[in-house]
Amino acid sequence: MLTYFDLVLAGPEILLLVFITIILLIDLFVSKTMNLIFSLTIFSLACLTIFFIIQWKAGILGNAFGKLIVIDELSYFLKIISSIMMIVILIYSKKYISFKDNVPTNGEFYLLALFSLLGQMITISAGNLIIIYLGLELTALSLYALIAMHRSSIAIEAAIKYFILSALSSGFLLYGMSLIYGTTGFLDIVDISDFLKNINALKEKTDIILVFGVILVVCSLAFKLSLAPFHMWAPDVYEGSATSITLILASIAKFLQ
Repeated sequence: MLTYFDLVLAGPEILLLVFITIILLIDLFVSKTMNLIFSLTIFSLACLTIFFIIQWKAGILGNAFGKLIVIDELSYFLKIISSIMMIVILIYSKKYISFKDNVPTNGEFYLLALFSLLGQMITISAGNLIIIYLGLELTALSLYALIAMHRSSIAIEAAIKYFILSALSSGFLLYGMSLIYGTTGFLDIVDISDFLKNINALKEKTDIILVFGVILVVCSLAFKLSLAPFHMWAPDVYEGSATSITLILASIAKFLQ
């Protein structure tokens, strides 16, 4: 059952989604708004960072939406750093956005960057396998579009490579999660951890299907984070992306490790 405390714990993410909606509407109905959209984007990220700090200092911790989201001190720390990193990246990218030949002269870049940040924050607070998948896919879908925004053949090629390989990785991730759920009966990370602890305590033999599911999940996550030896896609994608977008790929995504 949805409670007020659930909304408070998820308040920063809801606030970010509200800011994204406002920026989208301004970009849609108001012309020549690049400076305004840039200012609103930086303002929204600053407000988001302050919101996280206030909640952290107030000690607002716990589980939301039936343990789908877990809010602790580590998640606050990671989200604050992610917000600050995104502010720095967008300030650095302002001059890049001003070139009409590279990207559209509207706020799509900033909106996609905020959507990718929202996905990263959902992943950081995920307490359930499905929420991890949703957060990763929200981030990945935004990054596909960001990479392809650069009007060059090498950027389109990089976006297509990233999309195809990431979609394959997502399939392995879902298959691994389904195997874990089939053998444990749980999707919550805490419940899965307790299940494995009980197996170890009882000295029972671990189901080979469970082991195979964990391997698939770990390999898929390693691919999405470009961890060796699943980093073969990174050179082509980084080379084809604009420098500003590569910063998002190589900094915040890496930070989630």
